[in-house]
Amino acid sequence: MEYILTGSRVYGGSTDDSDLDIVMNYNDALDFKHELTSNGITISKTIEQEEYGDQGGFYFDLFGIEINIIIAESETAFAAWRYATGEMFCEQPIADRDQRVKQFNFFYDLYMEKNKLEDAEDAFENITDDPDIPF
Repeated sequence: MEYILTGSRVYGGSTDDSDLDIVMNYNDALDFKHELTSNGITISKTIEQEEYGDQGGFYFDLFGIEINIIIAESETAFAAWRYATGEMFCEQPIADRDQRVKQFNFFYDLYMEKNKLEDAEDAFENITDDPDIPF
């Protein structure tokens, strides 16, 4: 099972009420969710997840700390979470949540845009290397 610890408890700006954010790929998150419910742990949607329309995530309480599971729906999205978390960790902690989210989204989007370009270039190279396609 692969996961990424992220959010304000990792890169700064957390408060006593902050949750712990964990990013997992889709299959690992479903397996983990099944393990939790099989062991009688109640899982729910957070207000934040409902507010932002995150259909795949969930949270549970562990010793008074809200654990927020974020589901990355692709390997690229998982890698983008890893990249953005690493970049945020290198920044000075940002106390304002909205600013933190904005900065995180900047790094996440930067990774996704770069990856789209590389994917497109790789696809083009694969096509132009195919001897059956006249270029």
